[in-house]
Amino acid sequence: MITIRLSVLEWGETGFLKFIFQRKASLRVQQSSGHISRLSWPLPMNLMPLDATTRLTREELYGMVWQTPMSRLASSFGLSGNGLKKICARHDIPVPPRGYWARKAAGQRVVKYRLQTSTTPAQQIIEIRPTPPAKPKPADIPPMKVTIPRQTRQQHRLVADWVIEDKERRRKGWRYDIGVWARYHPDPFSQTGQRRYRVLDALFKALEKEKLSIQLGDRQSILIADGNERIEISIREKKKQDRRPMTAAELRWRSPGEKNWRVEMVGSGILVFEVKSYLPEALKRSWTETAEQSLEDCLGEILGTICAAIPLLRIQRQREAEMRRLREIEESKAQELRRQKRQDENRWRRFIEIARNWEDVEKARRLFDHLAPAAELVPGDQRIADGVAWIDRRLTQGEAKLADIEEILAELETITEWTYRD
Repeated sequence: MITIRLSVLEWGETGFLKFIFQRKASLRVQQSSGHISRLSWPLPMNLMPLDATTRLTREELYGMVWQTPMSRLASSFGLSGNGLKKICARHDIPVPPRGYWARKAAGQRVVKYRLQTSTTPAQQIIEIRPTPPAKPKPADIPPMKVTIPRQTRQQHRLVADWVIEDKERRRKGWRYDIGVWARYHPDPFSQTGQRRYRVLDALFKALEKEKLSIQLGDRQSILIADGNERIEISIREKKKQDRRPMTAAELRWRSPGEKNWRVEMVGSGILVFEVKSYLPEALKRSWTETAEQSLEDCLGEILGTICAAIPLLRIQRQREAEMRRLREIEESKAQELRRQKRQDENRWRRFIEIARNWEDVEKARRLFDHLAPAAELVPGDQRIADGVAWIDRRLTQGEAKLADIEEILAELETITEWTYRD
C-alpha cells in the first residue's frame, strides 16, 4: 500500500472531501493527525496537492515499475516519465527497456531485470514528490470603459492636491536632505508628468463609480479599498541611463583620468502601472506602455483587473480565515491529546507509587509479625508497648487505605498534567 500525506487545508475541507466522494475512493482517515493517509487510487497530475509525498521501498517501486507502464505510473505520482526514470536510476532500480510493453502485449518473450541488493541505507526508503504545476498564464480580463477627457475641468481631489504640491515644490526649488539644506533645481513639469496625473484622475473617477474608495497609505502610497480589502497601486515613469557633460564646477574637482561626463538616470517618457499588492497568479500586475499601445489604452484593462481582483481577494481572505480556523482546531485537538497523555502518565505514575507503598506496607507487616513475639517476652516495658501499639496503628491505617478502591480512585482523579513537574 502506498502512503501519501495529503493536507486537507490545501484543498479546503469541503472541496477535498467532495472530490474524494466523486472519485469513489476508499480511504482511511488517521484521527490522530487529521490527515488522509492512504489512498487506493492515483491522483491525476493536475489535481495532486503540492505537499503530497509518496514513501516507498525499493522493492515496492521496483514491483510497480515492472507492473505499470512508466508514463502511466509517473502521472499517478505527479511526475513525468523522465522524472520517474531519474529517480529509479538514482536508486539503482532497473526499468523496462523501450518496446517492453508492446512486445509483452503481443505475446512475445520479454526479459525482466532483477533488482540488485542495495548497500546504502539511504536508498531503502524513496520519497517521491510531485512536480509543482506550471505558473498559469494571465487571465483574459475583459476591459471596462474608461473615458479620459482631453481637458479636465475638475480634477479628483487627490490629484488636485498632488498638482498643487508639485508646483509649490518646483516654485521653491529647495529641499531638506539628510540633516543639511541642499539646493536643487527640479525638472520642469514634463508632458509625461501631466499624462501621469491625467491617467490617475481618470482611473480614480472610474473606480469611485464602481463603489471603490481611494486612500493614501504610508509614504503616500495609493490604496484602492473595498471594505477590508486593500490593493496598492503605483504609476511611475520608467528611467534610463543618460550621459551628460560635467559642469564647470565639476570639472574643477575632476580627478586625473576621470571621464568628463556623468551618468544619470533620466525619464524615458514611458509610463509603468504596477499593482504592488498580492493578486492571484492568473491576474496581470504590471502594464508598460509601448510604441503601439499607450497607458491610456490599457486603462480599461487595468480597471477590469482591479474590479475582478477585489472579490477574489475577499474569497481568498475568507479561505485563509477558514484554513486558520481549521488549523487552530487541529492544534487545540493536538494540545488536548498531549494534555490527556501527560495526565494519564501522571496518574499511572501515582498508581505505581501506591503499589510501591502497598509493597512497603506488606514488608512492614511481615517485619512487625516477626518482632511482635519478641516484644511479648519483655512484659512491663511501657516504651516497647507504646512503640508496638504505634506501629500496629500505622499498619492498620495503611492497610485500610490501600484496601479502599474508592479512596484510591478518588486520589487518582485529583492528579492533573501539572502534578509532576520533573
